Amino acid sequence: DWEKMVGAIQDYIMMLNFRYRTELRTKGVTYFNSLAKFVDAHTVELTDRKGNTERKTADKIIVATGGRPRYLGLPNEKELCITSDDLF
Repeated sequence: DWEKMVGAIQDYIMMLNFRYRTELRTKGVTYFNSLAKFVDAHTVELTDRKGNTERKTADKIIVATGGRPRYLGLPNEKELCITSDDLF
């Protein structure tokens, strides 16, 4: 059942994301779900989903990048292929 599989995958991904955020907090790491751009060696500019920006400065900065799949423009690709975004 396709819908059941998609739901199970979405639930699993949400559980993993929650676990990662929780573990980071217990280690004293502040988590920001934003686009980040380095301003200098210890400062990042964060942009949230609404376009609001703020700068954060820290001794150590961890950037976890995410990617998005995209179609390449091949004939019939949307009929013959799926991306992870189609599942999530």
